[in-house]
Amino acid sequence: MKKYIIILCCIIFGSVLIIGCSKNEQDVKNNSPIIKTSTANKTEIGELLFEKYLKDSYENYVNDEGETINILNDYNIISSELTDTQGNDTFLVGIHYEVQSIDGYSTVFITGNGVEYEDNWIKEKYQIVEVKKIRKDKYTIVGAYTG
Repeated sequence: MKKYIIILCCIIFGSVLIIGCSKNEQDVKNNSPIIKTSTANKTEIGELLFEKYLKDSYENYVNDEGETINILNDYNIISSELTDTQGNDTFLVGIHYEVQSIDGYSTVFITGNGVEYEDNWIKEKYQIVEVKKIRKDKYTIVGAYTG
């Protein structure tokens, strides 16, 4: 019995070490990206996190056939603004943006808001990201809303 407990502890502890040292660091709890930055500009931090979220989510999209593919052809952040601060460590950034999918995947990006244009562009998109400072110079997304 003692032998099995030791093995189980090694497996659990080993998993924590692997998760903590992953190449693409993410918040394991909510699968949100984590960035490290020296900037103190909250709007820039929100944009950086949102861009990382877009790339992490849609460059590794799992389609209905179970294949992992890149459906994010292009994107543009039109503008962003700090919409609220909730203490020193949490704040909201509103982001106006547009995304372009590969053929056959534009409907993935219409969810929430946006208007479909030619060449698989979805424009007039808006997202509010709730950002939390988790360490001295590291931040993550703790929530995302469409308005």
